Amino acid sequence: MRDMPPSAWLCLMTPNYNATDIMLSSFNSANNLLTQALNDIKAGNLKGALGPLNLATGQIEQQQLGSVDVISNPVLQVAREHLLAAKQAIEMSNTDKAISELNALRQLKLLHQQGMMRMGIPMTGKLNSTFNSAEAHLLASNEAINLYNPQKVMSELNIASNQLYAHQLAMLYVVNLLFNATRTHIQKSINDINSDNARGAISELNNGIMLLRDQEQGALMIKGVSPTNTTVTPDVGNTTRG
Repeated sequence: MRDMPPSAWLCLMTPNYNATDIMLSSFNSANNLLTQALNDIKAGNLKGALGPLNLATGQIEQQQLGSVDVISNPVLQVAREHLLAAKQAIEMSNTDKAISELNALRQLKLLHQQGMMRMGIPMTGKLNSTFNSAEAHLLASNEAINLYNPQKVMSELNIASNQLYAHQLAMLYVVNLLFNATRTHIQKSINDINSDNARGAISELNNGIMLLRDQEQGALMIKGVSPTNTTVTPDVGNTTRG
């Protein structure tokens, strides 16, 4: 029990814990606080912006925990359910059902890939190789269905499932790095405020708000939820992201 990660403890302590709800509510809170700080800075109230910024940091940490839980638990779960259903269909010689499940899985993978792009997760290294490997084995399983080779289908689907797990672990590592980058923007904005650099603080806050928006929307897409419009409208003039 003592070795449990913080997110696991949060699950135990929070009744009816829902990672997606935590991620969305903390994002909205953080976004409102950052917007408040942005307005304070633009109004010349630099010191007044420090309070909302400090509160936003805690909300960003909650969003990170929620996002990690969203990505580590339900993400790819639906994909695995389609994989299982496809294997069961093959065992029952129901090729039409198997093809239908694989088609649904491909749609999920497309949304998943778009979500990673939205979050700024680079498709390089192990992330790229595991994703491409899973895709290749899914295509091979589809070809095996057309060739009426059920043993080949089962083998390819099992390999694809293993690649999805490896892909998920690689993705979690990068997501934590992205949230660290967001917190860095917030800390830089605080440093700029303390140095009476309003322009720099505004630029850093805009970058932080955009990253939070992309992390929230991207995590939903990775989970398999179609993106929706957000209320985040940062002042993107003369800013760079990173």
